[in-house]
Amino acid sequence: MTTAVGYRRGINASVNEVENYKKITASNLKTVAIKVVTNPAINTLAVFTRGIKKNEELKLSILSINGTLLQTINSKKSRPVVYLDVTSLKRGMYLVRAVLKDQIVYKQFVKL
Repeated sequence: MTTAVGYRRGINASVNEVENYKKITASNLKTVAIKVVTNPAINTLAVFTRGIKKNEELKLSILSINGTLLQTINSKKSRPVVYLDVTSLKRGMYLVRAVLKDQIVYKQFVKL
């Protein structure tokens, strides 16, 4: 019998499940990271990336705070920063989603 060690929003997890989750999460965090600069943004959003090899395909998306896809940019990673044009967005909260192979990272930003 497995004893529940964590309970959050109706999710029960065994000790082994929690340890495996920690390992997976830790390895993902070490691999890919993004930092959103010029936050809040008016016209341009700068997305700095770390842990992505040169010429790897990086997919950046802008989503509404509700998760609706608004814009997608495919970029070969050759520079440490990617600039996104956000002039067409209305004022509010948004998310930047970075996808590299099987890893996904989200960062929140404000459009003024």
